[in-house]
Amino acid sequence: MTHKKSHSSISIDRFKEMDELAIEKYGLTIELMMENAGLQLARLWLQEQLSAP
Repeated sequence: MTHKKSHSSISIDRFKEMDELAIEKYGLTIELMMENAGLQLARLWLQEQLSAP
């Protein structure tokens, strides 16, 4: 059984603004941000799999 956690969502436009800010202010690349996002999703998936009965 999967346990759903509550979360908030943001609009696509707001997400794009955050990406642009990260690129301009912190010098991050979109590739690095996408890689980190993928790694975090994999980490969350693994945690869920390990906690499943």
